[in-house]
Amino acid sequence: MGRTERNCEPVEISIDQTLVQAKDDGPTGKLHVIMACHNRRPMTIRSLENLMVSASQIAVEFDVTIVDDGSTDGTSEAVRTLLGDAVTVIQGDGSWYWARSMQIAESWVLDRCRGPRDCILWLNDDTYLDEGALHILFKTQSDRRDNIVVGVFTEPASDERSYGGLKRVGLHPLSYRQTAGGDEGTNLDAFNGNCVLVPVNIARKVGGIDGGFAHALADIDYGYRSRMSRIAISETPRAIGHCARGDRAVDGSMITRWKSFTGVKGGGHRKSMTRILQKTSPRMWPLIIAATYGIWWVRAITSALANPAQALTSPAKSETNT
Repeated sequence: MGRTERNCEPVEISIDQTLVQAKDDGPTGKLHVIMACHNRRPMTIRSLENLMVSASQIAVEFDVTIVDDGSTDGTSEAVRTLLGDAVTVIQGDGSWYWARSMQIAESWVLDRCRGPRDCILWLNDDTYLDEGALHILFKTQSDRRDNIVVGVFTEPASDERSYGGLKRVGLHPLSYRQTAGGDEGTNLDAFNGNCVLVPVNIARKVGGIDGGFAHALADIDYGYRSRMSRIAISETPRAIGHCARGDRAVDGSMITRWKSFTGVKGGGHRKSMTRILQKTSPRMWPLIIAATYGIWWVRAITSALANPAQALTSPAKSETNT
């Protein structure tokens, strides 16, 4: 959940509010959408408009629970205007970030949900669903009962994959790669949490999103705990929308890049790394953290020595473990 508003205008569409209360004989029980947002009103509204269009293509009743983590741009008011009684807005203080915000939204739903066939849909506010996205998500789930289904997304300006399911690679316990699709998409190790369909009974079994993470790694942790609970994770067979990757290049010196890597949203944030590694590697986690930081500095220094003219000015990718 970013902290910088992007220049993105909402799609101008007219939506009948009756689409929010669709037929009750759909592919599932009720769909409970959870979302975290902060000062990205145009993006948030566009994401919700796309959700409503997609929901209108199938018979599914849905509601939305949003945690607005201290927005000052009128996001909450715009969301209420769009969705009316179908939305619950919970106000944060600006310090919750994605993990705690999503944990609070999910807890709100689980405390009130009683439908045996209900599902929760994680949806990021910068993720734009295609018209047929929900149909594909539910179809994928119906083909593989009692599993978590992850939406595959591409970059807005290309067909390049941006988010989806993940497979473990290498020796580092937090090293993952995007899948290549096909058979790889049916037995995932983890996932990006941009759009994830989770049956309520599975959410209760996994134990919910861990709000103790700062921002990154909460989705990886959820995937890890799901696998430990022998819950299958699959992804949609094709892309169901667009979402630009958030780990763009960071300009500046090694110190600037280091601060980005270890910052709240970085893959090397110490608190978040410690939290997940204590689960995945309870005996080795201090060594793994030390090695992670050491390798980062070796690579940074080696790169600077190889190209000193650009070391202080050229962009360097904001590194994450995923």
